[in-house]
Amino acid sequence: MTIVQDVHFGFRMMRKNLGATAVVVVTLALGIGSNAAVYSAARVFMLAPFPGLREPDRLVRLTEVPPQRRDDSGDASPGNYFAWRQSGTLADVAACDETLLNVTGTAQPEQIVGIRGTADYFRVLGLAPALGRGFLAGEDQPGRDAVAVLAHGFWQRRFGGDRRVLGRTLSLDGRSVEIVGVMPPDVGFPESGQVWVPLALGPPAAADFADRSLVVFGRLRPGMPLAGAQARLASVAAGVARAQPLTNAGWGARLWPLEEYQARGVRPFILLLTVAAGLVLLIVCANVASLLLARSSARQREFALRSALGAGRLRVFRQRITESLVLALLGGALGALVARVEIALIRGAIPGELTAFLPAWHSLAVDGKVLAYTALVALLAGLVFGATPALDASRVSLQEALKQGGWGSSSGERGGRLRRLLVVGETALALMLLASTGLMVKSFAGILGSDPGFRTDHLLTMMVTLPAARYPGVPTMAAFYSALSARVRALPGVRAAAWITGLPMSGWDPEAQVEVAGRPASVASRPTVSVRVISDDYFATMGIPLVRGRSFGGQDHDQAHAAAAGAAIVDEAMARALWPGADPLAQRLRIAGEPGRRERAIVGVVRSVRGRDLRQPRPEVYVPLDQAAAPSMALAVRTATDPAALTGAVQRQIAALDPALAGGNVQVGERLLLRANTPFRVTTGLLVAFALLALLLAGLGIYGVISYGVARRTQEIGIRVALGARRADVLGLIVRQGARLALTGLAIGLAGALTLTRAMASVLVAVDPNDWVILAAAVALLAAVALLASYLPARRAARLDPLAALRSE
Repeated sequence: MTIVQDVHFGFRMMRKNLGATAVVVVTLALGIGSNAAVYSAARVFMLAPFPGLREPDRLVRLTEVPPQRRDDSGDASPGNYFAWRQSGTLADVAACDETLLNVTGTAQPEQIVGIRGTADYFRVLGLAPALGRGFLAGEDQPGRDAVAVLAHGFWQRRFGGDRRVLGRTLSLDGRSVEIVGVMPPDVGFPESGQVWVPLALGPPAAADFADRSLVVFGRLRPGMPLAGAQARLASVAAGVARAQPLTNAGWGARLWPLEEYQARGVRPFILLLTVAAGLVLLIVCANVASLLLARSSARQREFALRSALGAGRLRVFRQRITESLVLALLGGALGALVARVEIALIRGAIPGELTAFLPAWHSLAVDGKVLAYTALVALLAGLVFGATPALDASRVSLQEALKQGGWGSSSGERGGRLRRLLVVGETALALMLLASTGLMVKSFAGILGSDPGFRTDHLLTMMVTLPAARYPGVPTMAAFYSALSARVRALPGVRAAAWITGLPMSGWDPEAQVEVAGRPASVASRPTVSVRVISDDYFATMGIPLVRGRSFGGQDHDQAHAAAAGAAIVDEAMARALWPGADPLAQRLRIAGEPGRRERAIVGVVRSVRGRDLRQPRPEVYVPLDQAAAPSMALAVRTATDPAALTGAVQRQIAALDPALAGGNVQVGERLLLRANTPFRVTTGLLVAFALLALLLAGLGIYGVISYGVARRTQEIGIRVALGARRADVLGLIVRQGARLALTGLAIGLAGALTLTRAMASVLVAVDPNDWVILAAAVALLAAVALLASYLPARRAARLDPLAALRSE
């Protein structure tokens, strides 16, 4: 009952001061809403990126670790998959890979992303189809693998959500498969699959340790720690390396928690935003606590009379805390709306093609979990900003409160000291946020201003996948690609067309080890580089300059010559890494996994392009399409007009050559850049918003403290002016007070800023975390705001009429 009375009284006090209440509630809403929005993003990208998985804390990703990049790891070979599964290290082990499939059977063929998984794929992940079943034992054996499980979205789009779809057939790459299941909405692993089919690994696959293309995952045994499983896996990897020195010498293996592996790329950005949102909330709490302390000064007599009438300190403290919690909950309710706005901005900033890789995309919303988190943050914030004013109110004595206006009381002095400390704290926090934002802005500006190494304007790209049954062997595939590019080049508005495996910034980064002629041939010493298969006119089409040597030409198409030797072109990054100070055109190399250990002569050097990692180009080697055509390749078309307008014409040329094929993953060049820089762009935008809010709150905090001090010293200022003090003297006196607060906060904040910016190194591109220009600019900006916030009340004080000031009390 007492709590109800406290809440009712709190609402009465808020109604009496609607202006101050509105300021506090809006300020809290901005801080709480920002934290709720970041929490929702953290759930999607980091905390629960794969909805529907059973016991996700026991799921792990098994990866191979190359000898030259111990900090990197990725997919695994079939041979290692079988070795890991047979070792008994984990309770269960399964594998899958991603492929592009052509869906036919209707008037318009379609290219979709398919996931090929072993028979125990669904069981290991703990995924249960919403309709039908998953794979049965033995359905991953050649000849028994003609079944498919549909993603929910594909089922809705292709079959209209017909629940009688089970038992019907689907044509994938010209092969008829039976539909046996439909998955629930927003469930998938890997992320972008639209259909699941069995991964038929025949007996020869157990001896294949060179083709590292499988995603391998498993479950920890109950009670087994990750470190223990890692130690056993390392022992297995060492045994494989001894048994397979040609392909595995120096290679290791690593276990990752599955969701941690998924979030490894965005984790630094999410953590930075979490810290930034936390700093904003602390600044908000300090600002609100300062406002409430100012209100406490006006209510000292009320608190003193309560004490005189028998209310103990605990009772007064509880009343003030209750009022703070009511304010916090109101701020939290409005904060939920702020979170909705911020989440809408985040959703709008992420390209649609990336959402296919986020099964938890629907969770990026203000749902029940976000509302619960918002309420919890609001309650904690209420306790944080309410504790100091509540303690101050509970210490008020009647004798002090009855002094004239309470201005000379020790309680008033104590409240003033507390407010000054709070302002120092929020100034320090604001500097940390400003400095980190400045570095992120400079980094993102550098990304936008840097040369990606190729031209993105007037560029149309799409993937084309050739079924192995109809296009067996490199010559057959190369002939189709050559015929299609010739047709596309003949289209009106097309300037050039070319092929590549893995467009820059597309996320598809085929890699292999290379053996440099004349150097030790041990596997552990071979560098790992990106390997791209391209057509002759690829560099001209993409606008990638040739630095030295020549591009591919007629002599590289001679199959008799190519059977014994081959050509290769390297980029500048690879030339610098492998042959510093030497002529790369005099070098030869072998690419691991190529048949016959073909030795390739370096015939040209091209400019490096930025790939998946925007921080620095990864060494790349290019080989001719006629010698190494792949089943899936990207078509790049340079146009004279709007590239998107030519999509239909290019698709018709594909259908003219093969009616069962369709281009997929259609993008224009600018979208490649947009997709690659999305984490930087979204993080920078939110940091700028947080920093502006922090700057505003810090300025308001200093303004409030100085205004409070001027009000307390009205008579003193009047006496000074009456005794001959100049207005400049009064102005300097007040401004110096604000400057001292600002300088103290800046000194403390500079140490915190240096710590925070060093921790940001992993998300910065070509920017020194200790960039003193950025730090100095942040200090100067915050100092200018502090001086302005001090000057406004100081100017008002300097204009006081001495007689009016002496009569004010």
